[in-house]
Amino acid sequence: MKLAALPFFLAIFAASAQAAPPSRDFSLVWADEFGFLDKTKWSTAFAAKIGDGSLKNVHRTRGMAFYKDENVEIVRDNRGDSFARLWTRREETVVPWEGGKKYAFSAGVLNSGGLFEPSFGYIEARIRTFGPSANGFISDFWLMHPDPTIWPPEIDILETSGTGNGQKAHVYLHWKDATSPEGRRNVGRTANVKTNEWNTYGILWEAAKIQWFVNNEKVGEPFETGVPQEKMLMLLSSEVGKNSYWGDPNRGAWPQKMDVDWVRVWRRK
Repeated sequence: MKLAALPFFLAIFAASAQAAPPSRDFSLVWADEFGFLDKTKWSTAFAAKIGDGSLKNVHRTRGMAFYKDENVEIVRDNRGDSFARLWTRREETVVPWEGGKKYAFSAGVLNSGGLFEPSFGYIEARIRTFGPSANGFISDFWLMHPDPTIWPPEIDILETSGTGNGQKAHVYLHWKDATSPEGRRNVGRTANVKTNEWNTYGILWEAAKIQWFVNNEKVGEPFETGVPQEKMLMLLSSEVGKNSYWGDPNRGAWPQKMDVDWVRVWRRK
């Protein structure tokens, strides 16, 4: 049932069919319950609007994967509840516009760029990841700048590592810092989750701080450095890579999947 895992549920909303906000100070401004693939809310490529508002940098590749429209599907379970499913498969794709480069995997992405780009508020999704996760496979729920040439900032609301068996929910903030040798810094925290089950992942993003939540429980204390002030697009993605964090996809089990029951955004009144 869609209302089974609402954040900070208030008794006053118990009889309502509407999603409850984190408190009475917030109102719901955007939601997708994935009854169908709503292309007024999502694209299935890494696309973004830049500067004059034109759609640019529409691309289908990232890491070791080629992103296919058909790797995002709407699934209906035996109770009639629907959700989005993002598939990652071991299948080769040759990309002519990259000089015939071969990608050994295909993956899926939902991208709100150019369609909905929030700044501040409470942002949450109900997601199911599966374990043990494949080496080299990561499930993500994250925010990035609408101009893909600008990085950081980045807010990771959920990131599973390929070496963590899907049982570790990592959260990160990446921000610019001129005092750092690399010109940027990041902070990360981790929460334990159960795989093959639905979990909720959210952030309370305010001008002065960010607070992460997993299953309505705080993940650490609020973080107050490098908080993004600009609008950011939302991404749900499955990704493939190879290093000590991602693991080795050649040792992984394929295909892999990530399910998304809903995404909701509240804003302070």
